[in-house]
Amino acid sequence: MKTLIAFVLITGSLFGQNIKSIATDGLPVKVVHDDTQLEMATKLLEQQSRIHPELIYLVLKSIQIRYDNSLSLDERRGLLRNIKILELRYRQRLNTWLQAEIEHLGAVSEAANEYYLADEAEDYFTNRLTLRKEKFGSVGAWTAAASTPEKAEPNADSLAAQYPLEIDENEMAYWAWRYFLPDNDETQLYSENIDYTSMRREKEAEKRDVHRRNFASLQTQKPASTGMSIDAIMDDWSLFEPSESEDFSFRAADYVLSTMRTKYRRSQPKKLLLGVILGYASDTPLSTELTIQNRNGTVAVSKRTQTVQIGLSLTYRFMFRDYLRPFSYIGLEVGGQRLINSGRNIGFNPGFSSNGFEQTGGGRRVSQSLTFNEGVATLNGFSSLEFRALAPVFVKSDIFVIEAGMLLRENRYDYDLFYNYNYRHVTQGATIGSGWVTIASINYQSGDVEESIETSERDIFPVLHLGLSVGKGLQMQGTLVPDFASIKLSYGLF
Repeated sequence: MKTLIAFVLITGSLFGQNIKSIATDGLPVKVVHDDTQLEMATKLLEQQSRIHPELIYLVLKSIQIRYDNSLSLDERRGLLRNIKILELRYRQRLNTWLQAEIEHLGAVSEAANEYYLADEAEDYFTNRLTLRKEKFGSVGAWTAAASTPEKAEPNADSLAAQYPLEIDENEMAYWAWRYFLPDNDETQLYSENIDYTSMRREKEAEKRDVHRRNFASLQTQKPASTGMSIDAIMDDWSLFEPSESEDFSFRAADYVLSTMRTKYRRSQPKKLLLGVILGYASDTPLSTELTIQNRNGTVAVSKRTQTVQIGLSLTYRFMFRDYLRPFSYIGLEVGGQRLINSGRNIGFNPGFSSNGFEQTGGGRRVSQSLTFNEGVATLNGFSSLEFRALAPVFVKSDIFVIEAGMLLRENRYDYDLFYNYNYRHVTQGATIGSGWVTIASINYQSGDVEESIETSERDIFPVLHLGLSVGKGLQMQGTLVPDFASIKLSYGLF
């Protein structure tokens, strides 16, 4: 398990933490009237409040000490050292909580077999709470005090023991209470005659109840529009700390995992899709047998590149998960396509050859020759039937999906042959003196010959789909298989 010193990134005012009004009401007048120092102090308050709301009191206390001219240098250093030690304890509490939540994610995901989802949820925790130190990353940044006990001045601990810090628990509760108020809430200034501890507990209970209701809504798969988010859970992490006095029925890790499940349910892929396919076929050699004057030969027909087909497909996905992730479904697709650009000359290459004379016995020999004067093959039809089995192997943000699988494809071709030829047959006999004399000769001019031929081929290929969601239930897919590529626009029916 990773060791994290957690520090929350500034993301603005989330769920109503009115840090600016806190800064204005709690900082010394000199700081409030100095725009530069007010901005620095406000950023420091924002950062520290996300580590723990009680640190608001310590930040204000440290700045007040800095501007208290009645304190000696040693007294100021001792008090600030005590504040720094307390801050580090809050950081340790956050670090402990974070690691416990990550461990809980692992246990829940293992039980539910949701490793991929849990990994992404853990990434959210570890990215949201980072190791790097921000510019205003500690209370000590205001006073240039040491950021860790190891880097403290040689006499810092003795000064801290000599000048103990007095904590006003009621005022600390006041600023924590202010932290949980809405931005536009009109608040009263601190009064030592009011018990803010109970007011803080009431406000925290209200916040817990909001989180609890929203979590219950997530469990019903119909989340309410409460404005709550994972960011709000992170900012309110102190409400999720284990406590003997609070029976909080779920943990922050449960909330994050449920939020992600709901997110992926909303983007759940459709089970039934109707697609329009535009396909491009590369060269596929075709051949047919011809019999001419009792001679058999092969005519090679070469399909030209970029033969275009258009067709429809229907896909059904058998879902294993209710969100899109690698191997979360198997899709079975059937489709058909037919030729767009028919009537094209696709080539004609006869395999016949003229023979020399052959001895036939009895003092005779024969020579036959076949010459094609013209030959054309015209493609009239090219249709394809397909069956595909696919599973997602890579998913990026539910927008880009790579599927892999197998394709069974049957191609049917319908083409016409047009040709004419000359056929010559010569029979010779032996003469005295080892010569030869022509006994018979046949010359045949075929005239124009037309034939219609239908043929088919069937193959199985590995296939790769590259899918891009274009919104409103539409998805664009590119297909790569040997000798064939296609683009498909699919619409999810349900």
